[in-house]
Amino acid sequence: MSFSSDVKREIANIKYDSRCCKVAELSALLLTCGRIVLKGRMKFEVAVVTMENRVAHKIIELVKSLYGIRADICVSRNMRLNKNNKYSLTFYDSDAVTRMLVETTVLSYDEEGFCYISHKDWEKLFVCEDCQNAFLRGVFAGSGSVNNPVKYNHMEFVIYDYDFATTFMEYLNSRDIRCKMIERDKGFYMVYLKEAECIVDVLRAIGATTSLFDYENIRINNDLRNRVTRIVNCEMANQNKSIETGLSQKRDIELIIEKKGIKFLNENLRKVAECRLESTEASLAEIAEMMDPPLSKSGVNHRMKKIHEIAEEIRHSLGIEE
Repeated sequence: MSFSSDVKREIANIKYDSRCCKVAELSALLLTCGRIVLKGRMKFEVAVVTMENRVAHKIIELVKSLYGIRADICVSRNMRLNKNNKYSLTFYDSDAVTRMLVETTVLSYDEEGFCYISHKDWEKLFVCEDCQNAFLRGVFAGSGSVNNPVKYNHMEFVIYDYDFATTFMEYLNSRDIRCKMIERDKGFYMVYLKEAECIVDVLRAIGATTSLFDYENIRINNDLRNRVTRIVNCEMANQNKSIETGLSQKRDIELIIEKKGIKFLNENLRKVAECRLESTEASLAEIAEMMDPPLSKSGVNHRMKKIHEIAEEIRHSLGIEE
């Protein structure tokens, strides 16, 4: 079962005390997964299709409780999408269906009394503070999906009407939920979010509390794992660099010993050189602690540079490349 399905099942169980919130969510569901069929003069039929059992039940409950309309239900097997069930709901009662479409702002009238399908009047439904979240809940249930953050952060809404996709994107951005919209080849529009904080804001707004906690826990674990990986990689890089430096310094010292002898170095340089030959993989800080008396790291580094300069002079005089 996908993370998106878990979210949709969770929000489908949310109940409302106020009629306005029910109408707001139903409007979003009709706009995202509904289809209106004209059956005659001012006679409409509404067909709704969803892949989620709980979402189908939620639509049936809302329509019945608000308008007393019963649904014809058809369950079929979708052979393309993991062979999941597809739930097709049809609402026939003409007068009640028309009333439902008008109240949910899906159907509007112009100044001359002609009706038209509207996809951008839905913000008129926001009567109380909870109506906005109820509408957003319906949009997600009808068209949304969210990736499990184990993979990557991504939430999207697949919308088939340009006007609704545009106004919905603008609405989300007005709530500081940063999103973008692209048009797909198959004639639909995708409003999508990539920022984890914005995805969390949506989950919080639609009331997916359990899914929100799961999402945040996965994010925290991912961040912790990535941080540990970065630290380990950094330490490995530092260790490798230290080893490479030690080997390079060892080659300098061995060249000086081979061509000039160890006593060619003064006592201070000789002590550091002998310590390096004994501990090739030691860092400069570790070499500094090995010295008697101990030196500072910068002191050891200064002496190693002197040794390198001597080795470079020998290479230059003999025409040797490092």
